[in-house]
Amino acid sequence: MIEYRYAEGKLDLLPSLASELVQQQVDVIVTVGTPGVLAAKNATGTIPIVFVSVSDPVANGVVASLARPGGNVTGLSILAPEFVYWLGRNPPNQRRAAILVFCASTSLQAAPAA
Repeated sequence: MIEYRYAEGKLDLLPSLASELVQQQVDVIVTVGTPGVLAAKNATGTIPIVFVSVSDPVANGVVASLARPGGNVTGLSILAPEFVYWLGRNPPNQRRAAILVFCASTSLQAAPAA
């Protein structure tokens, strides 16, 4: 099962959406862009967070370094097809995944649930 949350272009919604996902006790949070990953990182230090499309994760304070991100955050620079395939396959011990999106467009809403 994948839980989707959309900020609909409103940065101020991201912290509450991230907190909501933490309260839902999802197994992993996937974020798109710097604002989403920072909101998720502030909401939890234990749930794994996977980001995509963060231009400079070290400079933006998302990870300690690219070689060794540390903490519960790691990521990709693009949303590669292999990642989408992995997410949909439900890795062992993953029951629920979450996707937190900040964008004005809701084009991802058309994505099928895994």
